[in-house]
Amino acid sequence: MGFTSWVFLMVGIGVGLITRPQLSRLLERPQFGQPEQVEAHRTNVEASHPDVVIHQAVQEALQAYYLSAEMNQFRAGFLARTSHELRSPLSSIISLHQLILTDLCEDHDEERDCINQAYGATQKLLALLDSLILVSKTEYGTVQQSLQSVQLSTILDEAYALTNLLAKNRNLRLSVDAVDPEIWVQADPRRLQQILVMLIDMPIMLMEEGTIHVSIHPRPEQQQVDIWIDDYRPASAWREPLDFMNASPPPERLMHQILQGIRHHTPLPPGSSRFQPGSPRLPVSVGMALMMCQILLDMMNGRLELLETPSAGEPAQGATLESSGRSRLACCLPLAVDSP
Repeated sequence: MGFTSWVFLMVGIGVGLITRPQLSRLLERPQFGQPEQVEAHRTNVEASHPDVVIHQAVQEALQAYYLSAEMNQFRAGFLARTSHELRSPLSSIISLHQLILTDLCEDHDEERDCINQAYGATQKLLALLDSLILVSKTEYGTVQQSLQSVQLSTILDEAYALTNLLAKNRNLRLSVDAVDPEIWVQADPRRLQQILVMLIDMPIMLMEEGTIHVSIHPRPEQQQVDIWIDDYRPASAWREPLDFMNASPPPERLMHQILQGIRHHTPLPPGSSRFQPGSPRLPVSVGMALMMCQILLDMMNGRLELLETPSAGEPAQGATLESSGRSRLACCLPLAVDSP
């Protein structure tokens, strides 16, 4: 071995001794490509920063608490509305039977009228119970929804066919914009048809004149489509008493109102029943129908939004009567991912 070889050997040994500590630290550093090592590193970071972990846990707990409180408030409101909806027809049935049992009817014809009205209230109560049971079973999974790709134009055509005749009978104009046949949504076709029919039936029952317009507004950037239902129902249609239990008149007053209505051939007084004449498909009040539609849409990953309500007072300066008296509901649905 020559002198040059000895020089290179000594230089290599010296370099190795100098870089050995840095090389050892490099080999001991965790490789973040492995999940176990990533989790171990995250644990070490959390252990070194406990305040960050506690803050995240508190934020998650607060979010869960507010969500639970909101759901409890919604359940309480739904229960209050359900109790009121059931109480109204039951009060009418009891009052009608009391008129007969206390011999307040003048003749058999009045008794027969009381029985007929009680029978009608019973049928409405049965329809109400069927609607509530359907919503409850759907929400709790007893009745499974069939979520699938649905052509929106087909559903809207069916809803128009079911509601157009009723609108014509009440001298109202129902119009539905042409829908692109390429728009498909992810929904249960039967439930979606029921929701649209209910949302269209509501203004038909409440309006005395005007138009009902249904328009489609796709939002592909958000993977959803909005169905707008514009109508011109009165502003009073959006006002409901906060105390549902005190909304109905007392039994004695209700009996007197019903008896006067029978003798003067007028329908039941508004306070005795929340049902409106016109559509057998909507046996509930407007507020209850909206809550039912909201629950069914939530189960289909959609939502119901109230975008506009009519102003109760005089229209603002520069606003037309039509724009100030307009109500607008938006039914938001997710677009189908695998549309045919």
